[in-house]
Amino acid sequence: MNQPETPNLAKLKYPTVIKKAQAEVDKLYSGWVEEDSIREELKAQLQESQVKDAIAFKEAAIAGEPIPEESITQSIEKMMDYQEVRARHAKSQCDSASRKLASLVRDNKEAVISLAVEKARKGVLSWKEDVDAIANRQNDATQARSEALDGLRMLAYWDLTNEIIKFDPHFPLVGTFQVPSAHETNLLNMLDGLERVFITEPKEGKKRS
Repeated sequence: MNQPETPNLAKLKYPTVIKKAQAEVDKLYSGWVEEDSIREELKAQLQESQVKDAIAFKEAAIAGEPIPEESITQSIEKMMDYQEVRARHAKSQCDSASRKLASLVRDNKEAVISLAVEKARKGVLSWKEDVDAIANRQNDATQARSEALDGLRMLAYWDLTNEIIKFDPHFPLVGTFQVPSAHETNLLNMLDGLERVFITEPKEGKKRS
């Protein structure tokens, strides 16, 4: 059985009405998982019982004995039919709640867009702080390496080892490490555009939260 089609929501601080609807979808989805797990277990039991019946039927035919009863298999089939109805009903409920949730998200589009933009802006700021910290750490590491090589540079400059080994005193790094730019110009411009187009400007005397 195909699983219910639940909305894939981002992790945002949604309005209460959406949170409640999402909680209901999660609850119904868990209920479907439980019912479908029972259905799958009964399906496996039915297949095993059918194999046993087939073997018993063949053995009885060879031995000329009466046809064996299949009461266990028939009982499992009935339970399987029963559980199939329950699982389908659970899926239908979850699908219905999922459609309601999706509708609520669309009805509250402005609030959802605002939450997404706010979260993205905070992420950009956090990213910039992390990248700046990496850049500073890279500069410190490069400076420390340079200071650690001053002895080797002196050996080379003073020709103290030239009679046996002559080497480049600079020792350039093999490969490069480049810190990405922390300027999210394109992303910030897009966030500004989303706010201009989809988010209602605050009334005079009020600040946007």
